[in-house]
Amino acid sequence: MDKNPYIFYLLFLIIGIFLGDFLSFKFYFLISILGILFTTLFFIRKSIKLRITFSILLFIFWTVLGTTLVKINSYLPLHHYIHFKEDNAIQFISVTVKEQGNSNSKSRKYVAEVNQIANKDKFYSTCGDVLLLVDKEKFNSVLTLGNQYDLLVELKDPIKPLNPHQFNYSQYLQQQYILQMADVKKILSITPHQSILYKIKNLNQRVVEKINHSNLSKESKEFLKAYLLGDRFEMDKNTLEAYSQSGIMHLIAISGMHIAFIFSIIFSVFHLCLGRKKRTLVIIISLFFVWLFAILVGLSSSVFRACLMISLFYIFELLKRISNIYHSIALSAIVILLINPYEVYSIGFQLSYCAVFFLCWLAKPLSLILKTNYKGFNQWIINPLSVTLAAQLGTLPWVIFYFHQFSLLSIPFNFIIIPYSFIITYASIVELLFLYLPNDFHSYSAFIYDFLIKLLVNSTSWISSQNTFMYKNIPLGLVEALFLTFSCVSIRYIFKSPYKLKYFFPFLLSLIAFQITRLSLKIKNDYKKQVIVFHHTKTLVGLRNGNQLLILKDSTLNLSDIQKHILIPYEAGERISNTEYRNFYLDRDYFWEGKIIKALNYKQLSTLNTNKTTIIVSSFEPSIKKSNSHSIIISDSQATKSNDLGVPSKENVWITSKQGAYITSLP
Repeated sequence: MDKNPYIFYLLFLIIGIFLGDFLSFKFYFLISILGILFTTLFFIRKSIKLRITFSILLFIFWTVLGTTLVKINSYLPLHHYIHFKEDNAIQFISVTVKEQGNSNSKSRKYVAEVNQIANKDKFYSTCGDVLLLVDKEKFNSVLTLGNQYDLLVELKDPIKPLNPHQFNYSQYLQQQYILQMADVKKILSITPHQSILYKIKNLNQRVVEKINHSNLSKESKEFLKAYLLGDRFEMDKNTLEAYSQSGIMHLIAISGMHIAFIFSIIFSVFHLCLGRKKRTLVIIISLFFVWLFAILVGLSSSVFRACLMISLFYIFELLKRISNIYHSIALSAIVILLINPYEVYSIGFQLSYCAVFFLCWLAKPLSLILKTNYKGFNQWIINPLSVTLAAQLGTLPWVIFYFHQFSLLSIPFNFIIIPYSFIITYASIVELLFLYLPNDFHSYSAFIYDFLIKLLVNSTSWISSQNTFMYKNIPLGLVEALFLTFSCVSIRYIFKSPYKLKYFFPFLLSLIAFQITRLSLKIKNDYKKQVIVFHHTKTLVGLRNGNQLLILKDSTLNLSDIQKHILIPYEAGERISNTEYRNFYLDRDYFWEGKIIKALNYKQLSTLNTNKTTIIVSSFEPSIKKSNSHSIIISDSQATKSNDLGVPSKENVWITSKQGAYITSLP
C-alpha cells in the first residue's frame, strides 16, 4: 500500500460506486458521514499510534465517496427536460449538438443538450442530454457540432432488452446521462456557434469530407477516417465484424495505442528540433498538441483516458517526482470516476485499464524469461511479443465475458499488427497531409496507402474466416472472469520465482475457485427445464432441457438474424451447448414434457378481430389445470394493448413488446 496507495483508493472508490446502486441512503446522510470521516482523518493523519485506524477510515472514506457520487449523478434537477415530456406527442425543443454518435442504416445519431422545451404551449428552460435520431433520407445534411437547433421531435424512452441476455441499450444511455431518444420530425431553425472548442471539433467533419472526395479506395477512406479521426459511423458492418473476430478492433477505435503513437511522434519531432536540454518544453508542447488532437477527434472517453494517463505520467516528471506508471493509471481512473462514476460500467474503460495494467505488470517479467543472448532479437521480437502477450492475457477473461468469443490467431496476429501499426500510423499522417496537395502528387501516395490498407484488410478477412481457430458462444460469468483475472495477476510471482512452490499457491487457488464456480453453475443449469417465447414479430419458441435447446421458429424467419441478435446471447448466457431448429406451423399441436404448445391465427379465434399478430397459446400455467383458460402470449412488436387485439385483459395474457420474453420453468 505504501508504494501504490492510489490503486487501493481506486479499488475502494469502485466498491463504493457498485454499492451506490443497491444502498438507499439519503444524500444528506452520506454527506454528513463524509464530513465526519474527513475531519477525523485530518486530525489523526500525523499520529503514528493511529496509523492502522487512519488507513481503515481512509478506505471507508473512499467507499462512501463512491456511493455519494452515484447519488449525486442520479439526481434529476427540477428543470430537467424529462419533467416536461409529453407522451406520444410532437414537441418543440431547442438543443445544442455536442457530439456525433454511431449511425445505423436508417438514422444519424447525435448527443445534444436540451436548452428549452415546450409543454402545453408553454416554454421552459431546461437541462439534460438527449439522443437525436436524424433520418438519413429525410435530412441529407450532417448536423454541425456546437450549433443550436430548434426542432420538432417525438421523445421516446430508450429501447429496453425484451429478450434475455441482450445488450441493455437503455441502461447504456442512462450511464451516459441520456434519458430519452428524440426522433427528429422537422428542423425549424439553426443558430451557428461561436465556440473555439467546437470550431476545432468541426475540423474533423471538414477533413472527413476531404477524405470522401479523395482518390483513395473505399476501404482506405473508411480506415483513414476511423484510424486518425475516430469516424467509423459509416463503416461497413462486415468489415467491423472482421476486425472484431480477428481481435484487432482496437486498431480502428481510437484508444490508448493511437494516442501513444501520436504522442511519441510529436515528442520525437520536437525533441529533434529543440534538443535534449529543453525536455521540459518538449513535454509541455507535446502534451498541448496531443490534447489538441484529442479535441479534434471528439474527445471520446477512450481518448480522454489515454491523454489523461500520459499527462499525469509526465506531470509527475515535471514536478520532479518519481514517474510511477501505476500512479498514473490509478490517478487517471480516479479523475474519470469522479467526473462520471458510471464510466466504471463501460466496456472500454474496463478493457483499456486492464490492458495497460497487465502491460506494465507482466510485460517485463515475460521479456526477462523469453530473452536471448541476441540484443537485436530481444529488441525487435521478444519485447513486442511480451507486450502483446501481457495485454492479450490480461484482457482475455473480459473479452470472453462480454463478447463470448476468442480466436487463437488473435495473439500471433496482434504480434504482427502492432509493429505494422507503426507503419500505418506514419503512412496515415502522411496521407492526410498529402490530401491537400495537387492530385498529381496525391495519386502516388494514394496508390501506396491503398496497398498498405488492402494488405491489412485482406489479412484481417482471412483471419476472421478461419473458423477452426475461432471459439464462439463461450459461457463465462462475472465471478469466473474475476477468478481468471486474479490468476493472471498471480502469474507475475511465478515468473519472478518459478522454483518456489509458495508462489504457485495464489495461481492454483484462483484456478480451483474458477473451476468450482464453473462446475456449480453447470450443475445448476443442467436441471433447468423452461419454455421461452422470445420477443419477435414472428413465432419463435425455445424448449430448454438443461444445456439442450430446441427452437421452434416460423419457417420464413432468417436464421442468421435471429441467431446473432437473439439466440447467441441467450445460448452464451445460459450455457447452452447444443441447439436444434424446427419449423413451427399453425394448427399443429406440439407436445413437450406433457404440455401442449399451439400457434393460432386470429381468424381461428372468434374473440379476435384482427389477423396481424401471431398468438402463442400454451397450457403451462398451474392455474390452467383448474380452468379451461389458456396462457396467451402475444409476440408481435406492434401489439401494445391486449384489448386493441380483441384479447380479454386477463392475467394470462402476456405481451412481449411490453413485458419482454415469456419464460416459464417446469418441474
